[in-house]
Amino acid sequence: MDPSFLFFLSLGAVILVLFVFILFFLLPRLLKNLSGRGGGWSRLAEKFPGPFQPEGAASHRQTIQVGAVAYKNCATMAFTPQGLYLEVKIPFFSRLTPLLIPWESILDLRGGTLYWRKTVTLSIGSPEIGTITVFQDLYEKMRPFIPPDKQRNS
Repeated sequence: MDPSFLFFLSLGAVILVLFVFILFFLLPRLLKNLSGRGGGWSRLAEKFPGPFQPEGAASHRQTIQVGAVAYKNCATMAFTPQGLYLEVKIPFFSRLTPLLIPWESILDLRGGTLYWRKTVTLSIGSPEIGTITVFQDLYEKMRPFIPPDKQRNS
């Protein structure tokens, strides 16, 4: 047999194995995260469904992180007296259930970084149902609504 034939045959086998790996392992994990089940969006939606966008100043095309899943430039947030409204629209995917989280359900705030920017992570519920990470500038917009004993200084 020709050595180049064996080389291309083995290269084809490696590519086939990688394709099968991607198809059966990575793709389902990606779809799980995009559907909201990976980061905890579905747990938050069970407890805090937001059927409509309430009145209030909305910030569109924001980047947030729910649990371990980051939603980059596809989130809408509104800060109202009723609570924190979150909605994510991902192109070509069904929309996630919007959330309306009462301010009293935000029980702990922690600092951190995401994409090299300062963030604040909101711990939701007791016991903790999930976490939502927002950039510092968005936290400053929601700060007037958070009870004074829970606020985090810059």
